[in-house]
Amino acid sequence: MSLYKYFKPDRLDVLTSGRIRYSQPAAFNDPFEGRPYYKGFADVSSLEKRYPQRFDRLVIEHYQSLSPELRNSIPQEDFIQMLEHLRPETYEIFRHVSKSFVPKINAMMHKSFTDGIGVLSLTEVRDNLLMWSHYAESHTGFVVEFDEKHKCFGPKSDNPDEWWRLHKVRYEDERPHTTVIELDFTAILLTKGRAWEYEKEWRVFRPLNKAVAVVEAKPFNIHLFDYPPACIRGVIMGARMPLEERRLFWKAIRQNPAFSHVRLYQANIDERRYSLKIWKIGSS
Repeated sequence: MSLYKYFKPDRLDVLTSGRIRYSQPAAFNDPFEGRPYYKGFADVSSLEKRYPQRFDRLVIEHYQSLSPELRNSIPQEDFIQMLEHLRPETYEIFRHVSKSFVPKINAMMHKSFTDGIGVLSLTEVRDNLLMWSHYAESHTGFVVEFDEKHKCFGPKSDNPDEWWRLHKVRYEDERPHTTVIELDFTAILLTKGRAWEYEKEWRVFRPLNKAVAVVEAKPFNIHLFDYPPACIRGVIMGARMPLEERRLFWKAIRQNPAFSHVRLYQANIDERRYSLKIWKIGSS
């Protein structure tokens, strides 16, 4: 299976420079991008699972801070038992405090992901009319076909820690709900609303501080990463791409020895159906 990326016609530089942009989640056209609903820092059940030892340490530290006389009169085990009834109250207080900071947590977490993570979005579909319209400037742009098995993408992975590999986006009716201590990579960057399901998206991630070049721009800087020419299988020119633009693309592919393996295609409007026909052109 190949994976594809749609481009506007002025992005011929993707082919001539050998570099491609990894975008900040906030730069995408989905306002929910990278925005799960943070319920707070933690919920009571999580605290009960993760922090019982912490509570015990605090109690022991408090006991050890008592005067020698008081410690002599109250054994440590009895002191711990006396304060045990405070454990659920402590969790509940923490939950309420955490909830009051939900707006700040949402803003803080979204900013941290926007500032640090770059996303390369790919799709399984090369002939989607809406994506040609939205991402390829009304069919005047082009689509690059990538070899999803190339080592630069790594094998597909369900492991959230392997960011450099291909990950499939999942589509849900509701925004993911999470807490800070239960932070879920999938919930943040690999879940979108069902309205986007037609895109059949895959993603690869890179830390933006590893970009080989950064172009200053508003509202978001453009972070560029090198890609090996061997990972490109083909280029599809849009059904409305002007003839002069087609010549430029032909020249960029055919005069570059590194792209000698790349196939060129032309998208054409179907005579009867609301669909596109993709025709291979030239010799390759």
